[in-house]
Amino acid sequence: MKAVPDAPAFTFLSVTPGRIERPGSVRDLGVAVLNGIGDDGNPTQGIAIDASLWNLIPGYDVPLAKYQSSRLAYILANLQASIGTAMAGADSSNLNAAIGFKAVLVDQGDPLLSDSLVQAVAAGLASCRDELDQPGMSAQVAACNDSVAVQNIARYTGRRWNAAQLAVAAAFGASFLNGEVDRGEFSGMDAWLVGSLPVGSKLQVLGQATYKRRADVQTSPSYTAFNAGVRVIGGSSTFNLFGEWGREWRTADEDNAVSLDEDLSGWSAGIEFRLAPNVWIATGLGTRFDSLDQPNRTFLIANVKWGISDQARLDKIR
Repeated sequence: MKAVPDAPAFTFLSVTPGRIERPGSVRDLGVAVLNGIGDDGNPTQGIAIDASLWNLIPGYDVPLAKYQSSRLAYILANLQASIGTAMAGADSSNLNAAIGFKAVLVDQGDPLLSDSLVQAVAAGLASCRDELDQPGMSAQVAACNDSVAVQNIARYTGRRWNAAQLAVAAAFGASFLNGEVDRGEFSGMDAWLVGSLPVGSKLQVLGQATYKRRADVQTSPSYTAFNAGVRVIGGSSTFNLFGEWGREWRTADEDNAVSLDEDLSGWSAGIEFRLAPNVWIATGLGTRFDSLDQPNRTFLIANVKWGISDQARLDKIR
């Protein structure tokens, strides 16, 4: 069972870019796109762009009051777009490309939605300025501001780690023969829907549905798949026990001669805990542990798979 991906386009392409451009204006977006276009006008391998769409709208801003009161403004402020390209294979000159969108519809654990937290941070920032309001202390003021914000947000999110959330995402792909724009064809799409609900202060239940469509491109078989799963997590913001079950139904197209597994299902269970800030370790057992959001590094101890990551992977839908 996978969470809604941060960058759906990269997930569709099954790539993890080493460098991602994050433009903050239309001009920056144009530069990033042009950097991925070759002299012949065709896209090149390795475009990786991830951007907040509202930042790209000239003159458009989302004030805090509107962010808190308007659902549409909230969704627009959290709407992300991603664009990526990658070679179709090690021995292929064909190019795969994808564009994706992700929207957070509900997140009751969002710190910016809390008036009390905003007021606490504002009071802390004012205290920093009052205590360090001296010439040559700008660096100390900045450090104090960062500390106040981080500490207040950490306390708030720690108490609301299992808050209700709902997010959606979609990605659309194309394949270009020899990397030529005029020789492209639709290769498929993915769509994700993930939601979570708290059960008291120690439990969270997540549900997920994924639709996948793959077109008959080159040697890849065409099929349609639907995946559904449920995950139960118990613990806190720094330690979790989890169990999950998921199932995928695949249907091959009538003219597809390639056989496909029509029923893929499984379960997994395990633990995840934080060793230090930005260092998480997770381990699990079961038929589906390999299909969880992948950690940055994995290793085996006593035939049990462990993973190390820079963020929690098992309880987030954002």
